[in-house]
Amino acid sequence: MIHEQLQNLKKTKLLGAICGSLLLGLPFVPKVASAQPTTDLEYCFDDFYQEPLNSMVRVPPGCPDNDYTREVGVKEELETETNTSQREMNTNTRQYNRQYNRPGQVGVIQPPMPTRQMRTMGNIDINGRTVDVSLNNDTNAGVTYQVIGHTDDRLLYEGNETELLNLPLPVTITVLREDAGLIDIQDMMAENGEVQFKLQEEGNLTGSEKTIRIQEDGTVFVY
Repeated sequence: MIHEQLQNLKKTKLLGAICGSLLLGLPFVPKVASAQPTTDLEYCFDDFYQEPLNSMVRVPPGCPDNDYTREVGVKEELETETNTSQREMNTNTRQYNRQYNRPGQVGVIQPPMPTRQMRTMGNIDINGRTVDVSLNNDTNAGVTYQVIGHTDDRLLYEGNETELLNLPLPVTITVLREDAGLIDIQDMMAENGEVQFKLQEEGNLTGSEKTIRIQEDGTVFVY
């Protein structure tokens, strides 16, 4: 009886050793915690992905790209590659001139200009679910405006003003000069559920704005 128990004990130890060896031979795969980047969708308006904004406005950082954002991204990438190649060529030219004592001029490299991002203009008091909007064309050209989803393109002549009544919130308004010039949206004045915008001349390419967005809570964005 004792002899049989000793034999069973030896078999148990042998089986444990075999299993332990198999476990040691298995590769250890650590569990890595993956944190998916969170995207703030507060400013990713649906209008960005519909015409005309889909083809004319760059989305804010963190939002999925629309057609215009992808197009601008490709252009900026090409400009960056061109500038990098030009800088390398200029560096080689300077080194060559120093080595052989030859005077030379190197052109100034202009980095690609950033596209102006959305800015918050302010807040207005909302009386209900609609807003009245006045546009004053203070530029030297006609301005085509459109209330996305509510009107077709309309022309506002230079020096004139138009009033858009009972626009449901949220609402998006686009403005484009007929001469392809730049627009600066300024002088927001608001009272009793009405807001007024002045469309002025803009001399800085990166400062041009094309869109007014009014949220349901009265927050006003321009971009």
